[in-house]
Amino acid sequence: MYAPRKLIAATLALLLCASTGSVLIVVAQAQQTDSTPTVERERGITLYQEGDAAGAVKTLQAFVKRQKNDIRAWHYLGLSLERTGKAKEARKAHEKSAKLAVQLVFEKIEGLDSKDFLALSDQLKPLLLLGVASANKFLELTGKPSKSKVNEWRERAELLQDFAEVEDWMSNTDDNPAILNSNEVTTKARIISKPSPQYTEAARQNQVTGTVVLKMILSADGKVRGFIPTVRLSHGLTEMAIMAARSIKFIPATKDGKPVSQLIRVEYNFNIY
Repeated sequence: MYAPRKLIAATLALLLCASTGSVLIVVAQAQQTDSTPTVERERGITLYQEGDAAGAVKTLQAFVKRQKNDIRAWHYLGLSLERTGKAKEARKAHEKSAKLAVQLVFEKIEGLDSKDFLALSDQLKPLLLLGVASANKFLELTGKPSKSKVNEWRERAELLQDFAEVEDWMSNTDDNPAILNSNEVTTKARIISKPSPQYTEAARQNQVTGTVVLKMILSADGKVRGFIPTVRLSHGLTEMAIMAARSIKFIPATKDGKPVSQLIRVEYNFNIY
């Protein structure tokens, strides 16, 4: 359903000089927010995998009552509920899992130096891929979703896929063509539509203003990829800038008469009037 997002890695590679010690600490905090053991969660997952969906539901429901932000638990709870015929409850569990995965991505972007992001994304990959699967399951279990709902959840799945597969896209092959700077192309990429980002209520209440700066790739196939925030704002404004940037429409750059991918820098200004 989604085109491979191999070009993100090239952007990230330009910025990567990872400090793995700090990254591993961040990941540990992301995967488990307190010292509560996850034995119960893994027992519930094992029950599901062994065919005891009812037992898995009971175990995982008890777990998420205490660990409300556990992506893995919510995902497998959704699978277990679906297997027991409780599609509506399964849908809600998958919704929770996918939204938590997106929240995790943006929390780490806000707090992490971009040079460490590639290493972090590899550490988070298993959780983010569960979020992708849950986003797709949410749509599958919705029945007859509206067009806007389909677009919203496909966008969520694509976003998670982008960040989950960065490490896989590091190799420079024929399938992963070079990304050029503006001085290396024959004709530069031309943006024809740049939607404005929304202002979050939290940012408005806290009078947050300023500029978010993103590096991104306008790829040869007409898609925007590889969002790296180099200047951030708090209270959700960096997230809003990335979501707006994903909707940019453009005519790809060319070199020797062929479409090519170009690295660009885009700014989003946030002001309160």
